[in-house]
Amino acid sequence: MQQQPSSGTPAPYRQPDRQDGSPSANLPQPSGDPRGQVGPPAGGWPGQAPPPAVVVVASHKSVALAAVLARFFGPLGMLCSTVLGAVVMFFVSVVVAAVTFGFGLLLVWPACVVRAAVAANNHNDRLAAIGVQRL
Repeated sequence: MQQQPSSGTPAPYRQPDRQDGSPSANLPQPSGDPRGQVGPPAGGWPGQAPPPAVVVVASHKSVALAAVLARFFGPLGMLCSTVLGAVVMFFVSVVVAAVTFGFGLLLVWPACVVRAAVAANNHNDRLAAIGVQRL
């Protein structure tokens, strides 16, 4: 029995110590009983709907259309297949045209066609790698 302070107020309640000295003597201990687990059981709760399927919304790019647009519009035609590549090739075309008085475009323009086709094909390969079906 605990002693009361001399001022007449009762002592605050204190949990009894465990045998090993730990203050968690009266706390419930984990067991193998599944009713005491936190969270759903394996396979979900009875009657629970399965988790939603992951839907990837992406479209394939036409390699032929990318090449044709790049053939007729150069770097601007590349915008349908690769935006970053189109911006880079636009600035490369401007610099090359300025330095070579326009004759360098005879090399840059076909490079735009090839790069547009490769970029569209790479995009389609990435979609195929994650399992997106072509419609």
